[in-house]
Amino acid sequence: MVIIVIRFANLFGFFCRAVGFETRYVLDFTDHVWTEVWSRRFGRWIMADSCEGKIDEPCMYEKGWGKKLNAILKLIFLASLFKT
Repeated sequence: MVIIVIRFANLFGFFCRAVGFETRYVLDFTDHVWTEVWSRRFGRWIMADSCEGKIDEPCMYEKGWGKKLNAILKLIFLASLFKT
């Protein structure tokens, strides 16, 4: 299941970056990955879970699923670092 979730997050992040949005991946070490998209309009990161079809509901994991999140890692991939 985690592999499918990672693929959805990767694909969604790829599409967002392709149209000019800055993204980062959020890894919950219990079993889930989602994407956050930087909103210039709101001046903050917006949670976007492509597997669940949820936008800007960051507490859904704790409140909706009843998960105890123990550690979360947020990764930003800067495409400009890899250009030649």
